[in-house]
Amino acid sequence: MSRVEQFIKERQYLQNATPRTVESYHYCLKFLPDENPSQNQLHEMVLNLRQSGRKETGCNVVIRTINGYLHWNSGKDGKCGPGCDHPKLRKLKEPKTVMQTFTEGQISAL
Repeated sequence: MSRVEQFIKERQYLQNATPRTVESYHYCLKFLPDENPSQNQLHEMVLNLRQSGRKETGCNVVIRTINGYLHWNSGKDGKCGPGCDHPKLRKLKEPKTVMQTFTEGQISAL
């Protein structure tokens, strides 16, 4: 069994990941270039995701999943923090969308 498969099985059976989350893990981890990728391979992966037309939000879903795998693969327990020396990716800046609001006149009319 590969390390990726082991990660997914542990999340599924030890942390009770939902079937939809397991499906998401399978989708996201297929972009992983290697079971033990270098930082350069990870950056190249993100570049390829963006060049293929994926939005920042979609890339961030993949990045969060891969970061979780990389932390698990490092063998560290607990949350990932400054002491972790495994490769990791920074999330991409996502555009902020401001929802249209009513004007004072529209509110008065209501």
